[in-house]
Amino acid sequence: MYGGSREAGTGVFTSEFGRTPWSLNTTGTDHNSMGTTSLLAGGDVKGGVIEGATDEVGYRAVDERSAII
Repeated sequence: MYGGSREAGTGVFTSEFGRTPWSLNTTGTDHNSMGTTSLLAGGDVKGGVIEGATDEVGYRAVDERSAII
């Protein structure tokens, strides 16, 4: 990053789909719209915070569900 840019803005890294926690065929995991991950970074973001949770197998968001629109 360039000097001071971390404090000047906030970055959001996300995906439209997560991945299923199991393989649906022999080619790997499938898309999963029920639970995904986002990363926020920058001067206005408090580090080390985890928001929400998935079920016991990581398939579906169950706690503090939110949306980025």
